[in-house]
Amino acid sequence: VYYNYKYCCQGSQQFGLQCGFNCVVNGWSNWGTCSEPCYSGIKYRQRYVSRLNSYGGAACPAQTDSTSCNTHKTGCKINGNCYTSNYIDKQNCMYCDNSVSTRNKWQPQSGASCDDGKSCTRNDICKSGTCVGTSYSCKSCEYCDGSGCLVSSGKCQIQGQCYSNGDINPNSPQCQYCSTPVTYDTQGWSTGLGSSTK
Repeated sequence: VYYNYKYCCQGSQQFGLQCGFNCVVNGWSNWGTCSEPCYSGIKYRQRYVSRLNSYGGAACPAQTDSTSCNTHKTGCKINGNCYTSNYIDKQNCMYCDNSVSTRNKWQPQSGASCDDGKSCTRNDICKSGTCVGTSYSCKSCEYCDGSGCLVSSGKCQIQGQCYSNGDINPNSPQCQYCSTPVTYDTQGWSTGLGSSTK
């Protein structure tokens, strides 16, 4: 209790001169959520006044407190999602740079392996934010699988030439033919029955 005889209690001695009331605050609340979920931020807590000071009593202390949080995190926050530092989005050839000026947007990446989504390219690599592959071509009896050429179903690729299943070897008197009963990458002739009709 604060006694202020000069300003608030003059002529009021009969009431005990109890004039000043200090501010009263309640306890601190729990800490709030960190302002940044992906890297260092700030969190707050509060306390509320249950009685204001009056008649010269002690003023209210601070009602808001803050402290650092997530100081162990060093990632990026991009489009509302958290990514660890140097995380690479290989599909788009972008990466997380957790520098203060860049940690909220993707940065172009170079050198990482990627997938350009094209079947007839291989050795795909990121170049300045773009996935670039080396083009290659296959024979008419083959198809691209993203790393090389595979013989198509029902076809043979023998000594650089394409044949369909059942085709006779044009360069042999034996009844050799293209046969793919189990696999479709046959590189040699199968032995036939009987004699060639050619």
